[in-house]
Formats: sequence, structure tokens, C-alpha cells
Amino acid sequence: MATKDLTRDEAREAIKILALRKDNLDNIMTATLGFLVLLSMYVYTSDLATDYPAETFILLFLIGFFLVHTWVMSKKFNREANELAKRHNLEEFLNAISGEKSV
Repeated sequence: MATKDLTRDEAREAIKILALRKDNLDNIMTATLGFLVLLSMYVYTSDLATDYPAETFILLFLIGFFLVHTWVMSKKFNREANELAKRHNLEEFLNAISGEKSV
């Protein structure tokens, strides 16, 4: 597949799309983390915790694992996006993903 240089307008559109993807990813990560926290609170306070303590511990451990995994993946994506912007000197992209205004 051949590559081509982007015009300034095409580059701006690509930056907007990437920034939108980052915003959507942040929203999805926040919702996922919130859901996992609520799920763990429910499991901890339910009858399952009193009737089956070992199974509850395992379930809470798995929920905690997914919490940490989700958080790490969101941080990894943000770091990679920032490195990509710096490497290619895309100040507008870096400003878009960090929420700063372009000058």
C-alpha cells in the first residue's frame, strides 16, 4: 500500500479523529472502571460474601485484576499517543489529546 504526504487540512482532520478516539476511550475506560468498582462493592456486600467467602475472594481478585488491567491500558494508550505526537512534532495533536488550546 502506497503512502502519501497529507495536506494541512487532511492532517487537521486526522488530528481531530485521533483526539475524538482518545476522548471516547477515556469515557469507555471511566465507565468500565466505575462498573467494576460498583460490581466489587455489590459482591463484597452481598450474601455471596457471607455464604462463600473463598469464592468471593477469588471473584474480588479477578475484578481487581480487570480494574488494574483497564487502568494500565488507558495509561499505555495515552503515553503512546503523546510519544507519537512528540516524535512527529504534531503540536496540534498533542494539544488536542491533552485538552489544551492551540495557539
